[in-house]
Amino acid sequence: FSLKQKAFFKNFGSILMFAVVGTIISTLVVGIATYMLYAIGFINPAVFKLPLLECLIYGSLISAIDPVATLSIFSDLNVTPLLYNLVFGESVLNDAVAIVLFRVLSALHGSVDFTFGTIPYVLLQFVYISLGSIIVGV
Repeated sequence: FSLKQKAFFKNFGSILMFAVVGTIISTLVVGIATYMLYAIGFINPAVFKLPLLECLIYGSLISAIDPVATLSIFSDLNVTPLLYNLVFGESVLNDAVAIVLFRVLSALHGSVDFTFGTIPYVLLQFVYISLGSIIVGV
């Protein structure tokens, strides 16, 4: 599998949107769904104590996906290069976004109570770590 650099940067805005927004949405959906299963008793509270923050950390781990099978099928079906480039580019950035989310959420574990007031801090840390990683990478 390969992605031409020109095609990647031509679609960088869309790829970045899918990777960042998609991974954050996936983290929230999986984390909140896990917490709701715990809250309604589907996950036994006597066995596990699952605060929302731990559920979101779990969601960030699960949100990193590997689309090798999808890209393989795309190659077999000769899909448009745009679709292939978007999925491939998103998969490259998706792992990095999930790692940053995991690091930010893990840093909060045990240090502060996770509330809605913590969300701006999480977003600022996410941007700070992401930009720092890009600067180091360049």
